[in-house]
Amino acid sequence: MFFSKIHTPDGSRFDGQHFSHFVKAGLTLDELADAAPIVRAALQTGAIDGVTVRVEASESVLDAARRIMSFQESVSCQVLVSLKTSGPNLATERADEREFVARVAQAMVLSKCSRHIRWVFDTFMDVDRGYFPRQAFIDGRFDPRAAARAFTAMNARLSSTPSWIVQPIRGGIGLRFQADGNAFELLCCDAPSLCDHLKTMPAASLSLDLVDGVSSEVGKLLTKFQSPDAPAAQQVFLLQLA
Repeated sequence: MFFSKIHTPDGSRFDGQHFSHFVKAGLTLDELADAAPIVRAALQTGAIDGVTVRVEASESVLDAARRIMSFQESVSCQVLVSLKTSGPNLATERADEREFVARVAQAMVLSKCSRHIRWVFDTFMDVDRGYFPRQAFIDGRFDPRAAARAFTAMNARLSSTPSWIVQPIRGGIGLRFQADGNAFELLCCDAPSLCDHLKTMPAASLSLDLVDGVSSEVGKLLTKFQSPDAPAAQQVFLLQLA
């Protein structure tokens, strides 16, 4: 049994002609500290087993994980993390595939840190009309988007490891972790930061572009990003260190 707070008031202000129709569920990150005593009391009586925590699409997954893990350790309960794919405005589409792939990859790595915390994305399929249009894991024809392909690639490499310890990489550009005796890094950053970090990696390390699905050695990848026509968009790479 999971407690999930219902939010009905809308503090948004638009142009005076439109309103935001919604019902939101789950404790927000800012509510966790104040909710802790209530959650502890409900746990002690056996009324609940855990809580749902709502993470907005604009909120950092890494920051959310830090706060949620601290809360979970404090109250010793199950936590279902509901990662939202929609933005605050019901009419503005969210269609940045690279950003979404980064959030999916981060959530997958963080999901292995604690068996008491589950990570769930809302929603699985694109919402291409009506309220809160957004891209997700599959499109309207049921074809996989980049996030689904990234999930498949990471799951194929890492699913056999039940848990691991994760460390943030300096500068906030990614996460470092061990799985099946191998060292990995998940890098989610801009191209210049990626290039600087690759210079510190063994050239024989293997990299996987989680957006495009292309594998290469780090040495070749560094050459690509040092060229004048190097891509400038956000990069999402999984590195297996040599």
